[in-house]
Amino acid sequence: MPNRTLFDQLVNKARAFPSSYSTIGGNAAIMALRFAREGCDVILAAKLTKSLHQMIPQVISVVGGEVKRDDVHLVLEYKSGDIWGPYSSTRANRYIIHNDENNPVISSFNAFDKILSATNLDLLVVSGLQMMDNYPFREGERERILGNINKQMVNRPLHTKIHFEMASFVDDNLLSELCNLVIPFADSLGMNEQEIANLYNSMYYGNISLVANSTPRVATVLDQMRTLFKLIRLRGRSISNSRLLTRMHVHTLAYQAIFTVKDTVWKNTMAAAAKASLTAHRHVCATSNIDIRKASLVMDESFSTSNTHGMRIPLDVDKPVSCWEETLLIEKENIPIEVCVAPVLICTQAAQTAGGGDNISSAGLVLQI
Repeated sequence: MPNRTLFDQLVNKARAFPSSYSTIGGNAAIMALRFAREGCDVILAAKLTKSLHQMIPQVISVVGGEVKRDDVHLVLEYKSGDIWGPYSSTRANRYIIHNDENNPVISSFNAFDKILSATNLDLLVVSGLQMMDNYPFREGERERILGNINKQMVNRPLHTKIHFEMASFVDDNLLSELCNLVIPFADSLGMNEQEIANLYNSMYYGNISLVANSTPRVATVLDQMRTLFKLIRLRGRSISNSRLLTRMHVHTLAYQAIFTVKDTVWKNTMAAAAKASLTAHRHVCATSNIDIRKASLVMDESFSTSNTHGMRIPLDVDKPVSCWEETLLIEKENIPIEVCVAPVLICTQAAQTAGGGDNISSAGLVLQI
């Protein structure tokens, strides 16, 4: 049972600041709803039926046009120990299938692109590109679509920050294309513990990870973040018009970890980590209130900042979000960063898990732009 003081400190760190935000992609609606809920002005790129459009809050401007039939995504969620016939689940997971003809081809792209040139945005979010994974494209079509997204990112002014929200990929060719056409052109990246393992393997070893630890140690994730930060920055130096990565957010079941380069646009890193942590609980429990009787901490009472020569940081119930400064050396350049790690008050009576990462990432971004 989490300490009440811990809960109070997390709540006190969560504050919302409105900003303008735009998004495109399959998971965009979930992120757009969270941004709107937090007080942002939002443009959503999506093709919707009239009935679904009416369910979107009016504060969200939907760009993309109308379709006669909604795309369908079916999510089967199950907990550890759940039984289906003769089978028993060894871990909590979910299985997703879809009948989607719009998101894989980004059918709202052209309408959205016209709006962007006339709109002064604080943030552009690219998400939902996992819908391209194993989709039956015509030869060269996927590369063309990713090329258009790349041009859209390159054409944004530097004051418009770009966030790319990762997802699960099993097509190593697609992930490789993202590493070349999307990731080097983003200021910020968001991902979960499985997605960072996948990206790490792809960039470091040249392959993908089909299975990842669902509860990785803090030190392991922080080391992966450091390595990816360096690899992405180094790759970007050889790519024309690339951006300098200045923010990474990894959201796991047990904790939130955020890297931000000091003296950049990203602010309130400690508050962002706390906000992401609370949003994780609220989304999964489907409630605005946090009942500590339905919450649990699985993060250790202390953690190491690295698997090699890291310092040990105890979990302080009076200040649960731990932050410190580091310097990353990249080819003789010293880059000062702030690192914040926040424990998650895990919901023990889950009502939903799908869309959790999108809500968590959006909540963290709100406080930093």
